[in-house]
Amino acid sequence: MDRFEMISSKFIDYIREAANEIHNHEFEKSYKTIINAININPNAPEPHNLLGIWYEFKNNNDLARKHYRAAYALDPTYKPASENLERVCTFFEAKRKQVNFGEEILEEQEKAKEQKDKLKLIEVEIESGYCACGKQIKDLGISADIIIGYILRGNNTIVPNGKTEIREGDKLMIFTNMVSHKTVISGLIGDK
Repeated sequence: MDRFEMISSKFIDYIREAANEIHNHEFEKSYKTIINAININPNAPEPHNLLGIWYEFKNNNDLARKHYRAAYALDPTYKPASENLERVCTFFEAKRKQVNFGEEILEEQEKAKEQKDKLKLIEVEIESGYCACGKQIKDLGISADIIIGYILRGNNTIVPNGKTEIREGDKLMIFTNMVSHKTVISGLIGDK
């Protein structure tokens, strides 16, 4: 695990921990946890959203609105902040919504990351008429998350570079993530 992943993982742990602590009315503990998350990533909307919730539970709607606005300013697409801001600014109790901790978004982000991180080895045999046939690897326009590990050409194994030409009958051994593997195949095959 590299440093970025460790920081990212610790940040998510703090966000979840703070949300649980607020749920359990452990307000002093949750405040410290939120501050730890802000120290890791001050530009993330999640800790500011949680601070807004924290202040709202402490009956300080002015500071709650301030932190919901900060979260919204950091990421206008972060729905929990806009929903909480709308709720705290609503005067009619009947129209008030529940507090949105942003837990669903965290779960979606983790699932997407897990899928993206799973590597898949696929084998593509190049046939006549495939758009990759006769092209150098550098001209295929493949993204950085796709690696042609090696090519089986007859009885030879080739470790390719950008200038390696793809030929009919080549078997490309490609490492890609779970999300991109269908795009890889369609990009190599193209229109026959």
